[in-house]
Amino acid sequence: MALAARNTWEYQPGNLTASFVILSGAVIYDGALVGLHEAKSGVTSSEGYLDTWTDGTDQLVFCGVARITDQNSSTGTGDKLTGDGTIECAVDISGVILKNVAVTGSSAIDDVGDAVYASDDNTLTLTATSGANEIGFVTRYQSSGYADVHLFSMSQNFRSESPEA
Repeated sequence: MALAARNTWEYQPGNLTASFVILSGAVIYDGALVGLHEAKSGVTSSEGYLDTWTDGTDQLVFCGVARITDQNSSTGTGDKLTGDGTIECAVDISGVILKNVAVTGSSAIDDVGDAVYASDDNTLTLTATSGANEIGFVTRYQSSGYADVHLFSMSQNFRSESPEA
């Protein structure tokens, strides 16, 4: 289910953060999975803007996990930002490890190494949908429905999106 409040995932933070302008009207919560819009199919008005993750669209490239602080939040409580085309959001783009998170379809230790997808900014699954993009892989099985997930870094995602020479 998509986020309606700050995400409380326990994760191993990375050491690389970048800041991106949020798409006007987009609401991004702390801890949300986020992506950048690409220009495809002639749609360019949102190109380069950050948005909450929605799987099944080939117009978003996965970036990482939104990091919002009290100082840059729209509520002053460090939980969300609402884009107006000028507001920026910090994103951990290093490829963090989410610890003991709910992963639909995770059922046994042989899930380790399996691709992980996200259907929205908060829901992880082992099942690919039409147009789905991998955002990481299982690094440790915890229990039925729970695993550690290593998210791909932004640079890994942009390399996989680049046309081959």
